Amino acid sequence: MRIYNKSEWLSICIATVILTLISVFFSNKHCFGGNYIVATSNELQDALTECARTNANSVIRIKSGTYYGNFVYQGEFTEHKNLVIIGESARGELPQLVASTEAETLKISIKGPRSIIIAGLSISGGANGVKITSIGDSDIIQRIAFIGNTVTESIETGVKIVCEQPAAILCIQNDFTKNKSSGVSIYTKIDGNAPNIRFAKNTVLDNSGRGVVIESRSVTGISGGILFKNNIISGNGNGGISATSLSESGLRGGNIVFANNQITRNVANASYGGGIIAGASWGNIGDIHFTGNTISENFGGAGGGGVYIVSATASDGVGQLYFENNVISGNETYMKGGGVLISSYPAGNSNADITFLNNVISSNAAEDRGAAVRIDSFPCGNASSNILFRHNTINENFIERQALGVVDVNMHPSTSISNRMSFAENIITSNIGEGLSIILTPYSDQAMPLAETEIEVYANQINNNLCMGAGAAGGLYIVRGFANATGDIKIIGNEINDNRSAGDGGGMSLHLSDYYAPPTEKNYIELSDNLICDNTSNSTGGGVCIRSSPKNNVKDNIVIRNNIISGNHAEKLAGGLYVYSSAGQGEPDDVLLINNSIAMNSANGLGKGVFINGCSRLDVYNNVIWGNIDSEDIVLYNELILNANGYNNNYSIINGFWSNSGDNFNFDPLFSDPLNRDFHLDQKSDCIDTGTNDAPAISDHDFDGNERIFDGDGDSMAIIDIGALEFIYK
Repeated sequence: MRIYNKSEWLSICIATVILTLISVFFSNKHCFGGNYIVATSNELQDALTECARTNANSVIRIKSGTYYGNFVYQGEFTEHKNLVIIGESARGELPQLVASTEAETLKISIKGPRSIIIAGLSISGGANGVKITSIGDSDIIQRIAFIGNTVTESIETGVKIVCEQPAAILCIQNDFTKNKSSGVSIYTKIDGNAPNIRFAKNTVLDNSGRGVVIESRSVTGISGGILFKNNIISGNGNGGISATSLSESGLRGGNIVFANNQITRNVANASYGGGIIAGASWGNIGDIHFTGNTISENFGGAGGGGVYIVSATASDGVGQLYFENNVISGNETYMKGGGVLISSYPAGNSNADITFLNNVISSNAAEDRGAAVRIDSFPCGNASSNILFRHNTINENFIERQALGVVDVNMHPSTSISNRMSFAENIITSNIGEGLSIILTPYSDQAMPLAETEIEVYANQINNNLCMGAGAAGGLYIVRGFANATGDIKIIGNEINDNRSAGDGGGMSLHLSDYYAPPTEKNYIELSDNLICDNTSNSTGGGVCIRSSPKNNVKDNIVIRNNIISGNHAEKLAGGLYVYSSAGQGEPDDVLLINNSIAMNSANGLGKGVFINGCSRLDVYNNVIWGNIDSEDIVLYNELILNANGYNNNYSIINGFWSNSGDNFNFDPLFSDPLNRDFHLDQKSDCIDTGTNDAPAISDHDFDGNERIFDGDGDSMAIIDIGALEFIYK
């Protein structure tokens, strides 16, 4: 039995008084006709029986003590009246209702009171500690409130509420502990618009089933919203929370909000969502918000160790998902999504955006994919699904079986609406598995051209990740294609350092295919302003690996500009940068290398610095490709390169030949401190003002964001420098 302290009891009393007053003022012209004070079990049952027979508002006050029995209220009236059951404590001890048989400890069956309030009781035993059933044709019931109670050790559910009338339901500041099934289960099914459900400041501990189960359904209208706020949900045996709010008609479902909850140590061995499962696999749902929650040390065997969301939005539903300022840590699953697993199926004209903002997602584990987060989005029809992942910290997560993304995002569109995936200013460090994996492939092999999906990876820190299975990258892995997938890819301003992969691309790997894209389509692939250092691949491309297979007369325009690629190693080919573009059924890609600094990379095979293995047109301008360890800085596999142009570059050894070239040279670039990743030019460097301003695709800024082109030697002639950094003349 819980003993409340002074502040807790004061909160309960205030809440009880407020709700009691509300019930009075909302009862129109009626006043309270029955006020019962009971001190024995018989008096309590007599009061419940009398209240059920009368058409008046009723208050039953239960004195402190222990009441044995199975107490029943069987209401028959449908008029506007209120029922209030309040426990009066003595020295902070709540009145105790203890079941004497395996029936419900307190059973309330009603047809139409305006309000029901149960407050300040300790209830234990029984099939269900409390069961409230509201079924009938009446639509006048307005609220069911359960406040400041303790419910424990029921044979089944602690509190079970079944409501087919439009009643708002409030569960505030209760304890639900050690019940043999769920702590709380609330089911509403309304023919019309469903009201809201509020679940706040409750403690739900050590129940054998799922801690809280709430399902709100509307058959013909809009389903009600569900709010979970400031709850402690811990140690429950079949997961923490299950929440569903859906509309069976074409209207939208209600929103579900999780705010400032502590969801910890819940276990769902054979189920999804160890901490939380939310959404619905059919019908229309609303938005789902997570803000300020701590979701830690939960286990969901089937997937979603911390959180599982299934989001189906048929017709014109909304179904947007928001995660903001949450801590999601130490969760596990046998399958996908150690921290979070999302399955989204937007259809019709719905807009199912997914947003992760300012979250800390750490130390989660999955045996399959997405140790931190796994997202599967299947937009179809005229639906859209934009994904925004920004300002998150993803660290020390672990994948055991599959060497795929710690953050593993998959979009499979069959829609005519453009979509966008943006990953910006995240810290993704010290994970076992690919740091960030982005997969864009269609749901099926449809030959029709679809709308573009743009991928943006901007200003992230992707460092010290280890992918040692049969994976394809250590830090960043992007796959676009196999069928129907088109759109630009921009990888700008990232730090991708100290990662390692058993496959291609120690730092990053891009696999591009445009099999069924429109024949006139030309996608833009940009790698700019990135720091890519000290990564290792057990295969090809220590720093960067790009493999492209353009078909159907489609090709990409690949621009690699203003990057610093240094200290990377490949066990096979290309220590710094590897680009392979096969002709397939059409012309291979155009590749531009403009103003990069590629130095001190190594490989056991060919191409210590750069290996270009096939493209349509290769333009290499204003680069420092110098000081790569042992043998050639550049390898050009000319049999697969239709036109190779090299101008104003600083390199030592080339394996291959230029179709056209000029003003290339071989001098020490005099970097300031390359061992510490400082590739600024010394004022005596021959790379200052020796580039060509006529190079294609020159940026208006350098790696540091300084103006480009700048007069570096002070002779009043602004000529671009060679390399990623302009020398700023003072």
